[in-house]
Amino acid sequence: MTLKEMNRVMKDDGVLIIGMPTATMAFMNGLTPYLLTTHHRIVNFFFSRIITTGKGTFKEIFFPPSHSHAGHSFLFDMKYYRVSSWKKMLEKEFVVEQTLLPLLYCYPEFREFFKPVKSKRFASSVLFICRKKQ
Repeated sequence: MTLKEMNRVMKDDGVLIIGMPTATMAFMNGLTPYLLTTHHRIVNFFFSRIITTGKGTFKEIFFPPSHSHAGHSFLFDMKYYRVSSWKKMLEKEFVVEQTLLPLLYCYPEFREFFKPVKSKRFASSVLFICRKKQ
């Protein structure tokens, strides 16, 4: 629905540059908290039930929640955030002229263990340069 509206209001000679997270970022979103905060989620799971009516599930201890879909884990994002999936979705409304994989960078909420790097195969986000279908 949003892409249809973007296409509708876009000028015929307009350019759309849209950025999306990738499956690589979803993997890092799952791996980084797993390595750094699993012990917090275990404590919160057990003690929140004693103190409050905790809403977390046991599954969330080892499978952090999805970036964008409530009720799913980061594994959902790894499946649906593939560059090919985003491109296929965009091609329904636009002509994708170029796909850019700018950088591979660490999960932004935790200390970075490596500096952002340029890679031909992996990136944390993808940029699509699109034009309106004629």
